[in-house]
Amino acid sequence: MSGLNFLDNIAAASEPWQSFLVGVFHHEGQRMRWSEETYKLFGFTPGEVVPTPALMLSHVHPLDRVAVERLWMRASLGAAQFCAAFRLIDASGLERRVLMYGQGLGPGQGDFPVVQGCLFDLTDLFERELRRTTREAVLRATRSHESVDKAVGILMCHLGITADAALRVLMTGSSHTNIKVRELADELVNIVEANPSGRGIDAFLKTLRPQRPAQPRLQGRQPPGFRAASPPGLGEGASPWAGAP
Repeated sequence: MSGLNFLDNIAAASEPWQSFLVGVFHHEGQRMRWSEETYKLFGFTPGEVVPTPALMLSHVHPLDRVAVERLWMRASLGAAQFCAAFRLIDASGLERRVLMYGQGLGPGQGDFPVVQGCLFDLTDLFERELRRTTREAVLRATRSHESVDKAVGILMCHLGITADAALRVLMTGSSHTNIKVRELADELVNIVEANPSGRGIDAFLKTLRPQRPAQPRLQGRQPPGFRAASPPGLGEGASPWAGAP
């Protein structure tokens, strides 16, 4: 199987991928050969099935199959290299993450196209990366929660308000400034850690308030008993800034 040996040499030359190599294949005309590792990757024992391109494609995830088939056909039509990452469903139904690298060698004996390639099993790599990103996301969420809790406690003590009201201050400030609640909480906590006396909290709160447009001055004297009306829905105590300086 000179084709398989040739591909072994290709894989061995690429050290970063060598540990992931699980098998090679060689296809020419009506005949296809798999290494023992390729059979195992697809969930078969050597000789259990007759390997064909159609069999390989049938084990590619349906959402990835069209792209892999196009690359295979392109390689079959000429001397072109190809590389495809896809999900492989083995004979037992287990999903694996696979990288296939191959090349078309043009017509072989009998003018049949020759395609050969290597298969790399990246399942463990994907799972390790998934665990790492999940762990980092949990840590970020935990740190975010802790920061907001600290900020709420600071506002409760400084303004003399409830936890819900303190959280509303942060949320309202977030909508006015277009800054995430977590980032505002981090800023407030940093202010207090730098100035335990609380100096700087009032200035921080002022930055969260919406900028009110200047009211035009009325010409002439106002009639007796005149009183500017409050906007509807903003009764006494309704503002999240109640108690704020």
